[in-house]
Amino acid sequence: MIGRAASRPFLPARDHRRTPGTVAAARARTLLRERFAEDLSIGELAEAAGCSRYTLYRCFRTAYGFAPSEYQLDLRLCHAKRLLATGMPPSSVAAETGFADQAHLTRWFTHLRHHPQRLPHGRRRPTHAAGR
Repeated sequence: MIGRAASRPFLPARDHRRTPGTVAAARARTLLRERFAEDLSIGELAEAAGCSRYTLYRCFRTAYGFAPSEYQLDLRLCHAKRLLATGMPPSSVAAETGFADQAHLTRWFTHLRHHPQRLPHGRRRPTHAAGR
């Protein structure tokens, strides 16, 4: 057993410190969660995160694997799904979740029905757990 452990390469501990990039991405994600139904521009997100648009985009994608707009779309779709499950009319759900109209909402649900675990551009759906 000792021989087996000794033959493994040494892997340094992961650095869990928060870098400015991860802090900026977390600020943007928090704002997206609070105001997902609004039309937030990348400029507004970057201003709230305290960095440039390009820095925020790179940091957000590195931290979460998605562009901020894709994350916002997924938040909208998850909320719309919950509202539709309560029996709310689709036109009202579309208006409340930030979609242009019922057809826009339906188009995204149709897209996800054919690609259930995918967002636009083939990326995996983000996790909305509080710890992530």
